[in-house]
This record gives sequence, structure tokens and C-alpha cells, in this order.
Amino acid sequence: MTSLPLVSVIIPVYNSDKYLPITLESCINQEYKNIEIIVVDDGSSDKSFEIALEYSKKHSNIFAFTRENAGAPSARNYGFSKSKGLYIQFLDADDCLSSNKISAQLKSLNLNNYYEVASCSLYRFKDKISNARKVNLATDRGFESGIDWLKCSWNNNSMGQTSTWLVHRNVVEEAGPWDERVLKNQDGEFFCRCMTIANKIVFTEESSVYYRVTGEGSISYSRKEEALKSILLTYDLYHKHVKANLDLNLKQGLAQCYVDFIDAYYPSLFNEAKDAITRLEVPISNLKKKKSIALLTSFTGFYNAIKFRYMLKRFLKII
Repeated sequence: MTSLPLVSVIIPVYNSDKYLPITLESCINQEYKNIEIIVVDDGSSDKSFEIALEYSKKHSNIFAFTRENAGAPSARNYGFSKSKGLYIQFLDADDCLSSNKISAQLKSLNLNNYYEVASCSLYRFKDKISNARKVNLATDRGFESGIDWLKCSWNNNSMGQTSTWLVHRNVVEEAGPWDERVLKNQDGEFFCRCMTIANKIVFTEESSVYYRVTGEGSISYSRKEEALKSILLTYDLYHKHVKANLDLNLKQGLAQCYVDFIDAYYPSLFNEAKDAITRLEVPISNLKKKKSIALLTSFTGFYNAIKFRYMLKRFLKII
């Protein structure tokens, strides 16, 4: 019996039969071999479950489950309940891992410290991984605590993509299940809770996750009000999760999240986001603005600049 820790790779799947094989191959081809791969089909209407089942017949460490559609957070929770690994790797069904992803992260972690969490480089691609481009993020480094990571992430609009993390089972259990109410920014909300528990973040630049950009009706790209309300819900939950650690830098980071939301989605839920910034009592002048609007903001203020840009875009569409 091996002394190396078992790693559980948990993959929620919904109508991803075009991408699932390459995702599974990236798991099978990991340099680190003591892994189990748990595929949870979330009521797909395509051949996703059939593909997962075929792989499970060929590989003794792949386990395929299917159930009625309940959303990705529910599928991840179900997959975790079936897992046995000491470390957890959540992986979306259209993303891929570099062959050294898990091995490099385990080497970088102090395996006696359950509350160290590992992240890695992120690449985006559309059709072929060979054409992937690195996403340079402010959080591409180590941090002395998860709270420090949150401060950097929120203040710099720097994402922590689902599949980049490798997390000890204890952290997942203490953080609690994925919030099944959340439609958009599910990973932001879940890993915010993990970060409040983590006492160190290690970053392995040499390992990577390949994030597929599809846009095919994905909730990630949705601008429907239901999805946007879900983002604001996660920001409210951020506030709740970090309340015990809330200092000026965190408050400013939370306010920055709302500013970035307004910049991306105006006029949707503008008043709700604006009111949240007011409640945080962070001067809007202290927050970062994108270059495309920074100059105008210096003359008119942020909110007026956002409104002007919106009206200008509408006018240009008309003519």
C-alpha cells in the first residue's frame, strides 16, 4: 500500500461530450498516479455519461455517476461525498491539467500542514491547447495566508479559476459544501471560504491548467438578470465570510468587486451595486478604474463616466 496521498479529481459534467475525452486524458496522463477520477454527469442529454462509463470500464480509478440535473455546485458536492482522497482537485469538464499539475503542487506543499493550499498557472485556449495563452494574474505568487490572497485578488480583479487549486480534504470539509443557490461566480464564493481557512498559499508556476473558452450558452457568459443577481449574492457572501478579518484593505477589495461589476454590466443592477459600495464606506476615488474610462472619470466622476460610456455605445449602435 502506497504512502503517497490519494488525490480525488472531481469532474461535474453537463453536455460536454465534445470535450470530456481530452479532459479525462489529461487526468489519466498525470505524472502523479495515486489519483481517483470521479465523474458526475448532471443529467446530460448528450453522450457525456456514456463516455465517462466507457472510460471507467477501461480504468479502475475512474468512477462514473449520473443523476438528475441539479447544477454544477450540487454535482461537485455529490462527487466530494463519493471521494476518498486526502487532497481534492476540482476540474471542469472542458478544462485540462498539465501532466505535472498534481505532482508539482504536492511537492510544493508541506503535507504535514493541512491548511496549505496550492495554485498554479492558468492558460486560456479555444480550439487547441497548443494555441493556449497564459493569463497573467496579480495572484501568480505565494501568500502567507488565504486572507492575503483575497486582498490581492479582489483589489486587482484577479481570478482564482476552479481547476487551478489543490486543496486538502480538511479545508473543503471546514469550508462547507458548494453553495447550490449560486449560478455565477460559484468558484469565487466557494474558494473565498477556503481562503479564510488557509494559512498559506503556494504557487507552482511550472504547472498549469488549460481553461477552454467556449461561450456556448454557458452561465459563465450569461448577462441575464438571474445570473447577475447571483454575482452580487456572492459578493454579499464574501462580506459575511471575511467579517472576522475585515480591515480597510479587505473593505476596499470588496468595494472594488462592485466597481468592476458596474463597469462590466451597467446598467444591470446598478443601484444595488452602488448601494453596496456606499455601505462599505470606501471612497469611490480610492478604487481602480479601467484605462478606457479612467480619464473621463477624473472629470465627471466614476458613475457619470459609466453612464456616458453606456449612452455613447447606444448612440453609436443607432447610427
